[in-house]
Amino acid sequence: MSTSRTYPYTEEAYATLPRSSPSTDSSPTSSQPSSLLSYALIHPTSDPPTRLALLAHPWGRLGGSKDDHVVVGVMNALVKEGYAVCRYDARGVGGSVGVSATWTPFSYPSYPPYHPSSIPVDLLLIGYSYGSLAASSAPPLTEIPQGLTLRTRAILISYPCSVLSFLTFFKSSQYTQTLFESIRKHKRPTLVIWGTRDQFTAVSKYEAWFKRIEEADLDRLTEGVQVEGADHFWRQQEDKQRLIQSIVEWVRR
Repeated sequence: MSTSRTYPYTEEAYATLPRSSPSTDSSPTSSQPSSLLSYALIHPTSDPPTRLALLAHPWGRLGGSKDDHVVVGVMNALVKEGYAVCRYDARGVGGSVGVSATWTPFSYPSYPPYHPSSIPVDLLLIGYSYGSLAASSAPPLTEIPQGLTLRTRAILISYPCSVLSFLTFFKSSQYTQTLFESIRKHKRPTLVIWGTRDQFTAVSKYEAWFKRIEEADLDRLTEGVQVEGADHFWRQQEDKQRLIQSIVEWVRR
């Protein structure tokens, strides 16, 4: 006996992320073994989605998970904008299995077969703090049905500039390179947001870092938003509202 669903509807399950080979994937985390990831996918309506978003959370070793308040706040705002949103736990976090608290750039192995391929699809890759490393280094999808138009964009919240070397086991240059490639080579529009009172990265560091991105961005695909008074954790409601409003305004374009 089937039951009707009330939308928005949340699907909670596990997905197997296969082992990737360094010979075919040049991303910084390409040699990770296969893992079982816990995820929550919220469907705004019963219609096949034309707007999709993937949300990556902060460092699991400091308590980050798919239930982080910033991740959930961004999710709620995007669902109102008609996005199907997937939050997932990194390896070793929550119900996910694998090496403790490590990321692999997450992407759909293939597009859902029920989707009408003639409809353009908007895909957002969003990362907060440590999760922004996954969002910025995710390679382009390789298995896209013929006729499907896919627009991929990225949103990086509180990118951990000053502690990047520590978080990546001294492979910061690789992550920086993939970020620049996603903008220059793959032409991926990117929104970067940070607060002036970030506990880990000084505002001068953010400004210098973003200036480098702008200099490399010949197609003017990036936009930087500096939120006055906001810290790394976006605990103040006013700061979080400004963060979410900046995201909503950008995705509506």
